[in-house]
Amino acid sequence: MAGIQTYRNPKLVRILDKLKFIENYGTGILRTKQEYKMYKMHPEFQDKGNFFVVKLPNLNYNFSVDQSSDEIKSSDEINGDKSDEIKSSDEINEDKIDEIKSSDEINGDKIDEIKSSDEINEDKSDEINEDKSDEITILRKAILLIIKKHPGIKVNEILEQLVCMNIYTSITTIQNQLRRKLSKYVVYKGSRKTGGYYYKKDVN
Repeated sequence: MAGIQTYRNPKLVRILDKLKFIENYGTGILRTKQEYKMYKMHPEFQDKGNFFVVKLPNLNYNFSVDQSSDEIKSSDEINGDKSDEIKSSDEINEDKIDEIKSSDEINGDKIDEIKSSDEINEDKSDEINEDKSDEITILRKAILLIIKKHPGIKVNEILEQLVCMNIYTSITTIQNQLRRKLSKYVVYKGSRKTGGYYYKKDVN
């Protein structure tokens, strides 16, 4: 919790690290906080002495949609009450008709508000997608720069360099970027134990 990395079973951690099942860099909490930076909701970390509790807000839950649906339901209930009053009254005068028309205008305004809120939500989702794509582009550029400066570097060493640059990701993400998106620019040379990644222009 305080940034100090400890293990119950150091030998097991070293074995899992060598087998690439874990990262063993102690960056989990930092990366979790980094992922929530652009949102209003943030994760909660509670220290309970012998253990700690992590609460991660669900970013896929859309509060504005629920609020809009509640407004629609309440407006429907108001309109239902109005229609019951009109049916029960024997005499409908001009004032009552004016009230009904004004209530219809209010409902129209409500619908316009809901539509505008939906448009705002769509704009926000587009902004988030753009931010995500920008982050991926920054990650790729950083990986290429590290490989160019350190020929023969390994994936775990790339991760260390990225953490020093305040870019938090995982070994799996780096491997995917190298194999799928950066294969035109980098090449792996050597055996699995002693080999590493090289910038193609430097190799040629």
